[in-house]
Amino acid sequence: MKTSTHSFDSPRANRSRWLGTKFALTFAVFVVTVLLMLLWGSAPPLLAETKTGLREPRAHGGMERPALVAGTWQNLGFGLNNGVSKVLINGSDVYVGGSFTQVCGSQFCDTDNVTMNRIAKWDGANWSAVGNGFNGTVHDMMMINSKLHVVGGFFEACGVPACNSGNVRANGIAVWDGASWSTLGFGFNNAPYTIAYDGTTIYVGGEFTTACSTFNCAITPPSTRVNRVARWDGTNWLPMNFGFGTALSDLAVSGSTVYAAGTYNRICNDAGCSTFSTANRLAQWNGTTWSAIGNGFNNSTQALAVDGSNLYIGGIFNQLCGVPACNSGNTTMNAITNWNGASFAALANGGLNSQAFALEMVGSALYVGGYFPRTSDNLVTLNSIAKYESNTWNNYGNGVDSSVTTLAVNGDDFYIGGIFTNACGNAACTSGNTRVNRIAKFNPIVATPTNTSTNTPTNTPTNTPTNTPTPTRTFTPTNTSTNTPTNTATFTPSNTPTDTPTNTSTDTPTNTPTDTPTNTPIGGVWIFCANENGTCVVPGTRVVRYGANGLYKYKLVTGSTFCGNASFGGDPALGQSKKCEYTTADGVTPSATPTKTATPTKTLVPSNTPIPTNTPTNTPTVTATPTFTNTPNVQADLRVRKTVQPGSSAKTFVFKMNVKNRGDDPAVKTKLVDVVPTGYKIQSVTTDKGSCTTTGQTVDCGLLGLVKDQEANIEITVKQQGGATTQTNCVNVSSNTYDPDPSNNQACAQVPPP
Repeated sequence: MKTSTHSFDSPRANRSRWLGTKFALTFAVFVVTVLLMLLWGSAPPLLAETKTGLREPRAHGGMERPALVAGTWQNLGFGLNNGVSKVLINGSDVYVGGSFTQVCGSQFCDTDNVTMNRIAKWDGANWSAVGNGFNGTVHDMMMINSKLHVVGGFFEACGVPACNSGNVRANGIAVWDGASWSTLGFGFNNAPYTIAYDGTTIYVGGEFTTACSTFNCAITPPSTRVNRVARWDGTNWLPMNFGFGTALSDLAVSGSTVYAAGTYNRICNDAGCSTFSTANRLAQWNGTTWSAIGNGFNNSTQALAVDGSNLYIGGIFNQLCGVPACNSGNTTMNAITNWNGASFAALANGGLNSQAFALEMVGSALYVGGYFPRTSDNLVTLNSIAKYESNTWNNYGNGVDSSVTTLAVNGDDFYIGGIFTNACGNAACTSGNTRVNRIAKFNPIVATPTNTSTNTPTNTPTNTPTNTPTPTRTFTPTNTSTNTPTNTATFTPSNTPTDTPTNTSTDTPTNTPTDTPTNTPIGGVWIFCANENGTCVVPGTRVVRYGANGLYKYKLVTGSTFCGNASFGGDPALGQSKKCEYTTADGVTPSATPTKTATPTKTLVPSNTPIPTNTPTNTPTVTATPTFTNTPNVQADLRVRKTVQPGSSAKTFVFKMNVKNRGDDPAVKTKLVDVVPTGYKIQSVTTDKGSCTTTGQTVDCGLLGLVKDQEANIEITVKQQGGATTQTNCVNVSSNTYDPDPSNNQACAQVPPP
C-alpha cells in the first residue's frame, strides 16, 4: 500500500494565504470555463452531469461507471429449495413456478422447510400453496380471464402434498380457478415451455409434437400432430400450419403477429417435417404461415419482448447469420439484439458477455435477466440483471451470483427468479452477500433532500463505495486531504472551503479506529460448510472465510477446521450469528486480516474567530478499479460420449450416448441433438432421463437438469436402408449453464456401411 505524507501550517497562517489567493483562483477557473464553453458550445465534453447537479470527470479506460439503480435485493421469506422458472405478479399476489419442491424454513434451507410442489404464492409476507402443485417442473404462467394458466413438464396435478394419491392428469397444461385445477383439452405428449395470449387465442410452444386426444396420450392414438406449437380455439388444440423441427422456448404476440424463439432451424412443410424451410431460431406467424425473420442466429434464442414495431431477442447466440446456412457472412451479435422490422441492430456496449434468458418491456425500459456478469465489452458490471434504457445499461444494486431465468415488473414492484443463491454485496460478489435462495425483490433507495447548516462543519465524504475499504481522511484548514486508499481506489476531492466569518466551530477530528476487513476478491463460489462453533470440512485445500454480512476473517484450510473465534483469531462480526464458507477456487491464498481504518468523529470547539468551515463543496469522486475475469461463478462441464454397436437384428445398429455433468453446478435444461445420417431409418429412441422427440432424421432430447456427476444415457436404434454408406455421425450437447470447456460437448463415431 502506498501512502503519502504532508506537512501542514497552522490554521491561522493558512487562512491569511487563502484570503490572498481566493479571488485569483476563482477568476482563473471562471476564465478557463468560459473559454471551454466557447470552444465546445456547451460544457466541456470531458465533464458529465451527475445526479447532484455538480460535474465530475468522465473516466477514460478501465471500468465504465454504469447508471446504477441504487437499492438492495431482499429475500421473500427464506426463499425456495430449487430453481425458479417464472414469476407472475397479480395484484398484491406473486405466483412463482419452477422446479422447487419446498419453501425454505431457514437461511440455508436445511430446517423447517414446507412442501410446495413447483408452484407457490407470496402475499407480501407469507408463502402459501396453490392446490398441491405438480409432479414436474412449471415453466411458464399467465393470468387469462382471471384464471391462472400454467404450462410445464408435469403430467399430473398433485392430490396431496406428497403427490402420491388423488392426482389429476394434466399433460403439461392446467388452469387454476382459485379452488381447483382443471385442464385445457387433454394436453400434450411432452413439455410446453411457454404460453401467450392475444385477447382471443391462447398459444403454447415447447418440446411437444402432438396434442393429446385422451389423457393416456402416450399410448392411445390418434393425436393431433402440431410440432412444438399449438393454439386453443376454446374447444380444441389446433396446429399452426406444420410447426417446427425442434423446441420453442418463448412466444410473444403483437397484434395479429406471433413471434417464436427456440432451438429450431427448420419450419416444417409437412406433418412429419420431412420437408422444411430454414429458419434459424427466430420466426413469425401471420395467421396462416410461419416465416423466418432475417437469416436468424447461430445458437438458441431464449426470450422475446415486443415494443411497438421493435422486437427484442435474447439468447445464447453470439452471431447473426449472414446466409440461411449460417456458414458465411456472419456478424457478431452477443446474446441480445433488436429487430425493427427490416434489420437487426446491436445494443450498446456490444450487448452482453454471456446469455440472456428473460426480457420484459415496461414503458421505454427493457428489463433483462440471464447469466451475464458484464456487458460484451466488459466495461459495465451487471451480474445477471439489468435495465436497458436510452442506450444505457443500468445495473440493479450489485446483481446476483448466478442465472436469472425470469423477471416481473409492475410499477414499483420488481421481482426476479432463477438458480441464484445470493444477492451480491459488491460488484465482484465476494463479500456482503445476502442469502435469498432463488427469488428476490428489489428494494430501491429513494433519495431525500437533506438540510445542511452552514454552521455545521461536515468532514465525512458522502460517497463511499460498496466493499471499498474506507480511507483515512484528515481535513485541516490547509484544504488538503490525505487519502490512504486500499484495493486500488482513487479519491479526487474538490475541497473548496467556504469562508464563514460568523461565530462558527472548528472541526477537530478524533480518529477512532474501527475494524474494516480488507475484502480482496477471491475466485470461485462460496459454499456453506458450518455454522458458528461447528466443524467445516473442505475438499482438499481451500480458502475458508468466517463471519457474517460482509465481515469475515480468512485462512487456508486443508481437510477441516473449527468454525469459531478461536480458530480464526478473533470475532470478525461482533454480536452477529456467523458461519464458515469455503471457495470452490483451489489453491488461493486468503487476503490479509482486517486492517484498522480511522473513522473521524466530531468535537466542536466554540470560537469567535472567523475561520474557514473547511467543508468540501463537492462530494469527493470515488473511482474503484476492481479486478475481474471473464469466468462466470457458476459453471457446468458437460461431457458426451458416443459408440455405435450392432443391433439385435440384421442391418440394425444402436447409437449409445452417455452425457455427464462434471462441473460443480447444475447444467440447466440440458439438451442432446443427433442428426442421423441419411440411409439409416430410426426405429426407436430411449433415454433414462427426460424425453426425446424425433423429426425426420433429427433426434432432440431434453434431459432436464443434470447436477454434479449426474449422467444420462440415450440409445438410438437405426436400420440400414438402400444407399447407406460409411459416415461419421456426431452428437452435440448443451445447457443454459456456462460451460468452460465446450470441446467435450461433441462426440463422433463411424457408422458402418451396409
